[in-house]
Amino acid sequence: MFGNKIVEAIYDQFERAPEILAPKSIENFADLANLLRALTSEVGPLFIMFDEIGCAFSHATLNDYERREQFVFFCEQVLFPLFMNPNLFFLIAGRATFLNYVGSRPTKVELSSSPVKFQRIGLNLLRPYAIKEIIKKTVWLTGQTVTIKEHYGMDDAEVQILARHLFKMTYGHPRSLVAALKKYDTYEILMTEYTTPDIPGDSVNWQDFAVRVRYYENPLKEMMDSAVELTLFDIRSEWRDKGLKTITYDLIANMLGIAWEGTIDEATLYMPPYVQLVILASIYPFKDLMDKVAPSIGRIAVEYAEMFELLCLARFQEVFCAEACPSDVLSAFFTTHHKFGRRADVRFAKSTSWMPKIINNGNQSNPSLSTVTAHPRKWSKILDEIDEIVADQGALSLKPLPQSASSDILLMSLLEGGTKLTVGLAVRNDASSKTKVSKATIEDECGKFNRMFSSSEGRLNVLIVCATAYTDTVMNSQSDVEKTRGCLSTCYPTAGYDYIHEVILLFLTTPENRSKFFGIQGNEQRKEALEKIIRSPCWMSKFCASSWTLDEYLEAIEDEELFQTVKPYLDASDDAKLVDEMSTQARRWSLVQSKFYFAGCEARSIQPRLL
Repeated sequence: MFGNKIVEAIYDQFERAPEILAPKSIENFADLANLLRALTSEVGPLFIMFDEIGCAFSHATLNDYERREQFVFFCEQVLFPLFMNPNLFFLIAGRATFLNYVGSRPTKVELSSSPVKFQRIGLNLLRPYAIKEIIKKTVWLTGQTVTIKEHYGMDDAEVQILARHLFKMTYGHPRSLVAALKKYDTYEILMTEYTTPDIPGDSVNWQDFAVRVRYYENPLKEMMDSAVELTLFDIRSEWRDKGLKTITYDLIANMLGIAWEGTIDEATLYMPPYVQLVILASIYPFKDLMDKVAPSIGRIAVEYAEMFELLCLARFQEVFCAEACPSDVLSAFFTTHHKFGRRADVRFAKSTSWMPKIINNGNQSNPSLSTVTAHPRKWSKILDEIDEIVADQGALSLKPLPQSASSDILLMSLLEGGTKLTVGLAVRNDASSKTKVSKATIEDECGKFNRMFSSSEGRLNVLIVCATAYTDTVMNSQSDVEKTRGCLSTCYPTAGYDYIHEVILLFLTTPENRSKFFGIQGNEQRKEALEKIIRSPCWMSKFCASSWTLDEYLEAIEDEELFQTVKPYLDASDDAKLVDEMSTQARRWSLVQSKFYFAGCEARSIQPRLL
């Protein structure tokens, strides 16, 4: 059947097919190899490309290693005999997670070898100039002469704007570019609705992606630092791994979907938001997050609230990188009266792994730590997988993918005596908004954390709420003993939550409290960077709320640069029109601030009216 498919495809490529491809002639050949040898002798070299190769080996019941084995078997048994033909050339193309283990595989997993050498060809991400040429010269429909530019009714200036816009949304990935052009039928819709950069879907193995990020830790930190600091980067640089294998930074960038423009020795890097998030969570320690990333938060695509969450995660990882007692290392927040506080053997993994988002329409067939989603009923299967890793490694730090019906962060540790400690972190930064963490908020977090366990046997399950603002009712719930001791936390009742042993609320409600928790007393630069993150959601959330009055809009403008940006609209005569216009523009500005990318993306100088 495979041979017939190839013959049919080749036959269609000839305006006048050679006699050797006639059905009666084909019958004279014992196998496909002999047929193709005779064909190439007659017509010359043939180039055959297999596209979407991953689809053929991606059965839902197989894991990536099993899919890889089937793919290699196919290459050895079907393609390898054809390689003996010097006039026959193959290119295998496609997208599948198992292909990470073919040819180049930064992993310690032992896989079977193959007599076939696989040579990866780097995907050349399209630069703005190339996208502009595609828009000008590519026809909208096959068989017609109308180009994309003509279909959209654009002039040259609009082509330039659209090319830059598509580059920033797709990072120059050809497949994403084609998908965008197919989806949006007009220039106006493409510019106004296609405003969120592409994020990989179910095809991404997030665990493996994080492993690759950690494997290339040093090169990626250099690239990230360059992007944060707005410096140009020499993409020709080479990196040598522990096995003394050399790879260029350009290949690493292509492998992870990092785009660049400029010259190869002075490149401007563009990192997709999901790549930035994985890099920051996986390989940046607390010190680097505070000193390098936090001061430049406006230049990265990680939102302020998420950055605060990463800082809380990194702080716990820093403090408990070796076995420690919480009441010793964070004495202002944990005491010996806490079950968690008096444990002397708490240790958390320094690097962060990823887990699926738990949602009602999640994966029910074969969910694992590597899948994007999982149904709540299948969580126990994933928990068993987690327990095996913790038993083997002693600790595991997990961050669920966004929009998961679970705690924001899970910190797992194997304590003395075999007790499994699970700390769930619920992180809330509401200091600059009208919303505060209330009893209802806490009950909701308790419910999510409690549902993650079907038994408390052999476990110590602790939920820690890290919030910057609580309601007065919650703040006044501190016991007299806690107040007398000056404790900056309180225990919340666990009644009704059978699988939670303790709930601790951390009062990160003042700059002083936050300085103590993050250990930055006396470091004014770190304190300023942290407080900028705490304050920043203020104008974002206020501007995006259509019910705010003009005075409230103006009061919300605490950032001088933002004020200068919206100032041109302050001369409007109609207050209602002004508020509506500012709301629209602020939504776009918020997108630029929180979603636009790195060096060279004019995020700090773009005026909303130009978007």
